[in-house]
Amino acid sequence: MKKNILYFGIQIFFCISIFSQNLISSEFLAARSQAEIIDDYNFIFIYSGVEMYKINYTTLDVKGVLDTASGLVVIPDLPNKKYPLLCYQHGTIGTKDNVPSNLKGGYELSEIWGSMGYITFTPDLLGLGDSRGFHPFVHAASEASAAIDMMSATKEFLYNLDQPYNDQLFITGYSQGGHSAAALHEELNANYIDQFPVTASAPMSGPYDLSGIIHDVMFDDTTPYSSVLYLPYTLLSYQTVYENLFTELDDIFKPIYADIIQGFWEGTKSRDTLTNELLDQLTLDYGVPYPVKMLLDDVAYEMKNDYDHPLNIALRENDVYDWTPEAPTRFFYCEADEQVPYTVSLLADSIMNLNGALDVNAIDVNSDEDHYGCIKPALVAGLIFFGGYQEVEDLTLVANLDQEVYYECYPNPANEILFIKNRKNSGIMQMVDINGRVLLGKKLNIGINSINVDNYSSGVYFLRMNYGGFITTQKLLLSK
Repeated sequence: MKKNILYFGIQIFFCISIFSQNLISSEFLAARSQAEIIDDYNFIFIYSGVEMYKINYTTLDVKGVLDTASGLVVIPDLPNKKYPLLCYQHGTIGTKDNVPSNLKGGYELSEIWGSMGYITFTPDLLGLGDSRGFHPFVHAASEASAAIDMMSATKEFLYNLDQPYNDQLFITGYSQGGHSAAALHEELNANYIDQFPVTASAPMSGPYDLSGIIHDVMFDDTTPYSSVLYLPYTLLSYQTVYENLFTELDDIFKPIYADIIQGFWEGTKSRDTLTNELLDQLTLDYGVPYPVKMLLDDVAYEMKNDYDHPLNIALRENDVYDWTPEAPTRFFYCEADEQVPYTVSLLADSIMNLNGALDVNAIDVNSDEDHYGCIKPALVAGLIFFGGYQEVEDLTLVANLDQEVYYECYPNPANEILFIKNRKNSGIMQMVDINGRVLLGKKLNIGINSINVDNYSSGVYFLRMNYGGFITTQKLLLSK
């Protein structure tokens, strides 16, 4: 565990001990019906509408000073259910107010997770939403602490709302959110494994290796890279946290680029505006965009080549791939991603398995999709992967579950034909493999349903049954 993150985690532990009631306020935002969500996103397995709330809670800023943060909580609207918790970490956000708690900034993915039977909480993160200061972009410790404190506040909010939840915890996020998800999982794995055990984790298309692969992309002066925002955003972030990179922007940036970046640094210019202005200027100056060209030449040389430069030290301290998850973990990516090289996910897979992780795998969900096109297949893969572990308890059936069996699956192990005797009412069955890939889906009618499994290899699979919001998962063994 990195020293600064461990120290920060200890600070957070004592802060939570002192400020154990860290929920400040809650506000109902909106309700969406199941039909509206299905119509919007075209996911046939969505089984509920949702209610969405903004909460404010206490957390520490990067200097260890108490701050007020905000975030979005999404609750499935089917009554008498006990749901798992899921932390969704959002991607890079354009402005301070363009956040999930304002039903902006990618909140839709939180809505989808909620409609799939997870009480989903999404921190806006420090420097965004209602918290003060500049956002510490790809800063692992604050990405983790903001989520941990929001989880405590969410549990308090759910208690006040009389909304039950079970002891499962899932973690996911996309792009920057992939980095944030891995940072949160690493911190929980190291320092909160008894207090907040993780059921499963699925970071998606995130920059886990900042000091290696991502550093090389940023400082490559031979290969154009259109995501020119990330280099200045990271430098501004780490100046906010460590205060050792520059005094004025023109200490490290060429004057024209310092002038362009100044408004973003002051909070008056959006991410998209900054990106477009930098792209235009780099293209005007060099024909194609090389992010490194916005730096002063001597600064760029030192940052690229000096292992002990403050930037490179900061990047290493915020890498989130060299640890050993105890919970099942999948790194979903697309090979054609032009923003975050897919090799970052392969590296995380390799190092974690070398460290002795028992269930970690990196999976290409669509080789042809770019960074934005990868969102949907990664989300679907995550939904299926988590579905193999998800437990949703119907509180009206708890007393009778031993007597009231929804279905029987036989034979198990199966060979060619699997029979599912459906006793209750129509439902939906999914069969997924151990990597979370959906293999088939079928509507189950009352009575005996037969399923041909002859084309599938021997091994362990999962059957996920959804009966109007009552979800069960069963292991299936195929033996040929």
